[in-house]
Amino acid sequence: MRCTELFVNLKKGFLGSLVATVWLYGCIEEGAKQKEPFNLHQHYTEFSKYMAAGDTLNVVVNLSVCKGQGFDQLQLTKSNDSLFIEFLEKMVNLIGEEERWCFPRVYYPAEALGYPLESMFAAIDSSNQEAIHSSLFLLTSPAHSGKVLLRTKGLGHRLEAIEKYQDLLCILYPKEMADFQASFEPPPPPPTN
Repeated sequence: MRCTELFVNLKKGFLGSLVATVWLYGCIEEGAKQKEPFNLHQHYTEFSKYMAAGDTLNVVVNLSVCKGQGFDQLQLTKSNDSLFIEFLEKMVNLIGEEERWCFPRVYYPAEALGYPLESMFAAIDSSNQEAIHSSLFLLTSPAHSGKVLLRTKGLGHRLEAIEKYQDLLCILYPKEMADFQASFEPPPPPPTN
């Protein structure tokens, strides 16, 4: 009986060790996958998942359409486990009148947004580099050389992308965007007697 008990205990110990080893290996593999460093060219459509603490993504948005000119300059920064967005500058030039705005740094809740920047970037074909198409997004990162230039195809595609982008800004900056939009409303007509 004693040899049988020893064999059973060894068998249990071996199986337990095997299960623990496989489980530990799986955890190590999962950890290795999660620690893949942010690469601008590979991860720009999923930047919120891949950015690590200290990573920065700069985004220039060309909002120019027809005779109106507009540019936004955004900076996304990962701090600890949180991603923040800061509106460095919003420039609008309509009919020769230039306005510049800056919005504060706020938390960027990528998972909670209905249509985040990542989805906007993914919706634009990055292989479209024909000069006749206007650039909408220019992405750069101080830690990476190069850039990602995303161009829209035609006026309809551009206007749809700009509308979705503006909707996102209204979610992230409700007060600031309301003030911004109010500044472009025409004054009321003079009272009639």
